Amino acid sequence: MTFPLTGRPGPRRLSVWALSRVFGTDGYADRILENAFRRYPLDTRDKALCTEIVFGTLRWWRRIDRVLEVRFRGDWNRAPEAVRRICETAVYQILFLSKVPDYAAVDEAVGLGAEILHGRWKSTINALLRSVIRGRGEAVDVSGMDETAALSVLWSHPRWIVESRISRFGRERAERMCLAENERPGLGLRVNTIATERGAVLTELAGQNLEPEPFPWLDEYLTVRKTGVLTELPAFRDGRVTVQDPSAGMAVRLLDPRPGETILDMAAAPGGKTTHAAERSGDQALILAADVHPGRLRLLGRGVRRLGLHSVWPVASDGGAAVRKPFDKVLLDAPCSGMGVVRRRPELKWRRTPEDVSRLTGVQARLLESADRILKPGGVLVYSTCTVTEEENRGVVDAFRSGHPSYRIDDAARFLPEALVSGGCAETRTDEHGTDGAFAVRMIKTE
Repeated sequence: MTFPLTGRPGPRRLSVWALSRVFGTDGYADRILENAFRRYPLDTRDKALCTEIVFGTLRWWRRIDRVLEVRFRGDWNRAPEAVRRICETAVYQILFLSKVPDYAAVDEAVGLGAEILHGRWKSTINALLRSVIRGRGEAVDVSGMDETAALSVLWSHPRWIVESRISRFGRERAERMCLAENERPGLGLRVNTIATERGAVLTELAGQNLEPEPFPWLDEYLTVRKTGVLTELPAFRDGRVTVQDPSAGMAVRLLDPRPGETILDMAAAPGGKTTHAAERSGDQALILAADVHPGRLRLLGRGVRRLGLHSVWPVASDGGAAVRKPFDKVLLDAPCSGMGVVRRRPELKWRRTPEDVSRLTGVQARLLESADRILKPGGVLVYSTCTVTEEENRGVVDAFRSGHPSYRIDDAARFLPEALVSGGCAETRTDEHGTDGAFAVRMIKTE
């Protein structure tokens, strides 16, 4: 969509532009918005509104589009992209943001339509949105759809995900999972236990009105509901906290890093698990942090310096391919479909396909083979993902162990509370734990 941003665009105009960029590129919404805010600064309130509109529209996009397509005279999918993006962001405000007056959402949408489309579609946008307002209390029309298609609309998830969840968990649990993934997430923080204690950080953040809450199952984590600009907080600047969802902490707990051990993090950047491992070892292990992307390694390096750590050594390598020395422990936080983090990156659920999952299992299998080659006999291999697809989790692990019978699973219950353990592995689900969905398993190389 040709939609230049000039002057000082407001939050609604910027949200339409950002949404068009998300759908028109491979970019992530958070990075698109970060770059936009750098170029077109907004005050804190407008920045929050713009962010809410973009992420909320992406979470509920399928339901929003259904509301529009049943009211549109013609084929909604063939309407100009500008019209669709303008109306989608407006409908999100009308149906989901009670503090935004209807007239504000409609007037801004009509004005944008007039500007971008040179006056055409102005009356159509106005009529369409006013129809949505009149029918606000009505149920979403899913007539003529089969059950799975209807649930895809109501839960605002792609059909293949709905089918997979129902098949694995049953309809009731599948609904809870999908709807939980459409909620606004809190922000997870990991306390640097070398520098401070969680209680001190909770007290400090509560004094800054961020509404912190301790995470119940991992005592170095907390969540905040009101975020503000976290990077400006003293606790962040001073290296006492790191932004990280608590689900990510399971893998390092299973790794159980100890002073004096040699550890390889095979896909380390941006460094959340690497720095957590350093903290858990008391900064007394030797941790090689490998990644193929130099820019991401620089980001990792900045995090290491901010936290005041000395045990981490970044190395440019594809999955540790350049590394020859055998290690005591290897952490493979594998590239995956990301189906556990769609609360934070809702665009992923509209981009991923079952074919992507199949392709990624091949990548994960190859990385596990590499891990095996550089792990000492008797060493520990931790495999983790931020997805909830069975194929990428237990499926990959079972296939690896069938070809490598020397590996046994070390029960996660030895390292984690029972609430985070399922079948000897670590697992979280958004609907159950209030975190991202994640998986981790600890394996011992017996010979």
